[in-house]
Amino acid sequence: MGMTLGNPTTAKITYRGVFDCFEESLSYAEDGSKPVFCEPSAVIQAENQLYIASDKDIPGASSVMTAQLQGNILTRTGYVEVPQIQQLSKAEDFALEPGKRKRIFLSSGFDRVFLENASKDSYNTLLTWEVGKEEEAEVIEPTGFPGSSLSLRPRFLRALTTKKFPSGAPYWKVEALTILPTGKILFGIRELGSNYEDFDYTLQLVATELTGKNNHCLGNFKRIYEYDPQTHPQIDRPVGLSSSTWDRYHQQLLLTTSYELGDTDVDIGAYLWTLSLDDLEAQKPPTLVRKSNGEPLIFAHKTEGITVLSSRKLLAIHDDDRILGDPQINDPEQEFYREPYQGAYSLVEWQ
Repeated sequence: MGMTLGNPTTAKITYRGVFDCFEESLSYAEDGSKPVFCEPSAVIQAENQLYIASDKDIPGASSVMTAQLQGNILTRTGYVEVPQIQQLSKAEDFALEPGKRKRIFLSSGFDRVFLENASKDSYNTLLTWEVGKEEEAEVIEPTGFPGSSLSLRPRFLRALTTKKFPSGAPYWKVEALTILPTGKILFGIRELGSNYEDFDYTLQLVATELTGKNNHCLGNFKRIYEYDPQTHPQIDRPVGLSSSTWDRYHQQLLLTTSYELGDTDVDIGAYLWTLSLDDLEAQKPPTLVRKSNGEPLIFAHKTEGITVLSSRKLLAIHDDDRILGDPQINDPEQEFYREPYQGAYSLVEWQ
């Protein structure tokens, strides 16, 4: 579909690359035998500044970094070494607040907590800062361990009820975060179940709003959208929501869903979807983005972050965990290769 005919539904991957998250020699062991793996999980472009976050700590630095894109080449330019940001564990997604203030929000996974101590509280954190003022980063509803938003957990629990769990599922994982033009905040849920070993992949959106003095609190949580991607005729494997962002040029949500079937590069991958506000409200399925031949657009990676660069271009960031792939690539839609210190990315262009 052409750009003049409405929102695009077809796209192509125009470039596949890697960038260095940190020095090649970075290791957990002095002899270099335990390399640190780059696992980028979130990306946002704000005021011509790119932020990328890792869902694993980077020793001696910060899990949030800045980057620049020149042509097709993505380069890390620095780390955001601010105590409040460095305290957050398992960063999962960024969101950009609409309007003049331009605040960035960063959410952790909210997928673990210990009742007996505070050692996992930092996995339950929502941060915000104005673009360019990272040193002023603040925690939304700071509670529990310094730097966490632990008080949000009961609100997630009440929103994520199921037939099996009428009082709320004990386990959930936040993988996506978006702020709509109305100011409504959407948390995207990837996993839901009894615990981290017994869950179902899902695509659910939980909505809330900023309240309180200076908009530093959140209101009630409500699940407003749920879709099973496996009901789509072109999806033949279990996939779960892995990122979301607001496309201001086409006034729609962009969603990615990813799959994890094994421990090699051909066992992981991701799809791209669009969802209009009208379809969101009407509970209609999202639209699967396809290539010009009608086949689904497939990333060879476990895509966990996406951001809009322009009316035509998107940047996708991939968290492939510890999968490095094989240098001999025959099918770039299924195969890739990177070094442990590198993260993979893709540039996408609407057709």
